[in-house]
Amino acid sequence: MNRNLFRFGVILALFLGLALSVRAQCPANAQYIGELNGEGSFNNNLNSTPNVVFPANIKLDPNYKQTTLKAFGGGSDSRSTMQASEVPAGICIAPHGTEDHDKGWAVHSPSFQPATWDGYTIKQFKFALTLYCTTGSGAVDATTGGCNVKVPVYAVVVKPAATKGKKKSS
Repeated sequence: MNRNLFRFGVILALFLGLALSVRAQCPANAQYIGELNGEGSFNNNLNSTPNVVFPANIKLDPNYKQTTLKAFGGGSDSRSTMQASEVPAGICIAPHGTEDHDKGWAVHSPSFQPATWDGYTIKQFKFALTLYCTTGSGAVDATTGGCNVKVPVYAVVVKPAATKGKKKSS
């Protein structure tokens, strides 16, 4: 029983550490928008470009630029040359994925494009990113399970300007 409790404690600590390190890449005041994710398996690498749609009329802070980015991790052939400077202004991403055994993950080719229009006015935008993961290709890799990539997407929004005015009376 104590061994199971210890295992649970280790798993919980790893999960909390990952959650905190992922969030640490983005400012505390960033608004969570959604997650880009995907899974691959042996001889069936993930290579997809999902997107997340931002809320209508959101106003991103053009002065915020992400300064650090981990764009790949793990082994095998998972590599990326993507830099933090490629993430559009006002957006923060925190990619991570499977890195055990010979598994690896990578992200690249971000795009930020219109998603919905009202006449000639863009109402919503979508952010897309190419996700890749692999389990490796050796005989042992066939027995180690699948791979995944997860990319939480955050918006850093413009804060409304303070206004001078009369105090409301109760």
